[in-house]
Amino acid sequence: MIETSLFAQGFGLIAGVDEAGRGACAGPLVAASVAIDESSPLLQREALDSKKFKAAQREELFDLIMATSKATHVVAVSSQDIDCFGLQAMNISAMRRAVAGLGIDVDYLISDGYPVTGVNMPTLAMFKGDSLSVAVGAASIIAKVTRDRIMMEMEERFPGYGFGSHKGYSSAVHMKAIADLGVTEIHRTSYRNVAELVQMKSEIHNQI
Repeated sequence: MIETSLFAQGFGLIAGVDEAGRGACAGPLVAASVAIDESSPLLQREALDSKKFKAAQREELFDLIMATSKATHVVAVSSQDIDCFGLQAMNISAMRRAVAGLGIDVDYLISDGYPVTGVNMPTLAMFKGDSLSVAVGAASIIAKVTRDRIMMEMEERFPGYGFGSHKGYSSAVHMKAIADLGVTEIHRTSYRNVAELVQMKSEIHNQI
């Protein structure tokens, strides 16, 4: 893991930041940041990439990360803000705010995929950072579990869409639900597949 090298160079507190829900067409984008030092028990583990674990395992790791990290912070961005300001801008903003929300001075920041601008510490953006950095992997788990919990709440709030299973991603079941039931306030209408279904439903309605 990259942290081994960074700690050897004298960096005392390292933060990782990642997001969940970027590719979904419904529900929030969730960014999380996790700060660890050289004493973290997470360093004894291999990659913490959230995609490599089942839901129950992520829940267990979530508790471990929350209990042992020096600080964590989560930011959720609504579908409306994504539609208004754009996905990429909101992605970087959410990661920046997640780091700022840690409330402690971090010596080094590692992000997954995209560089985070506007922070006051050295940064490194890593492709597949959740597989190469313990801190980023931990952040990916916090973001994923937090977002999954939100989408389970949306399952109850908007019955019939299947949010509890597909979590807002563009599955065939989800697309059929939008076609049958219409969009909700948590759908991202700036996404092409959602916009096309809205347009098609509107055209059908106008023909009746």
